[in-house]
Amino acid sequence: PPPRLRVLSVSGEQSISSTNPLLGCPVLTHLRLDGVFDVWHDSRDMVATLHGLPNLEQLVLSAGSGLSLFTEVEQPDISTAATLQQRGVVSLPRLQSLEVVEDIHRTTMLLSSLDFPLYCLIRIEVQGDSSLGEQAKQRSLRALAQAMDSHYNPAIKRGMSFRVALAELRER
Repeated sequence: PPPRLRVLSVSGEQSISSTNPLLGCPVLTHLRLDGVFDVWHDSRDMVATLHGLPNLEQLVLSAGSGLSLFTEVEQPDISTAATLQQRGVVSLPRLQSLEVVEDIHRTTMLLSSLDFPLYCLIRIEVQGDSSLGEQAKQRSLRALAQAMDSHYNPAIKRGMSFRVALAELRER
């Protein structure tokens, strides 16, 4: 049987594979991968791992400096429902806190692959490549905003409203 682990925190610049049995503990409520890299091949691999963690309440995914949680770069095309179904979406109904520090494209794919409660607190720090030019930067930001909008739009259409405490965009 899988371990009865409820809290898992891995930090430091090290690789951890999605096949690690510790990432398969169904009673896990807190998962913190901070400064790690090469956890998943792509968003499908991430969805498969998180699907087995339905009790997650806190999720922190932070790649190490200049590193990535994913070994493959995916292009963030979330414009159609078919694209989302093809990649898969995982529901995390108990998630209260989500923190992501990753490349802007991978963050977009990650967010568009998660279904979480509207009350979930979200902290996102994205990194981009400023050498790609202004148009590429704008496309990346639009895709990230679309990933967030796709989560909140159904609630807004039902009359709910949200307030943002702080939104900051800065280049490094």
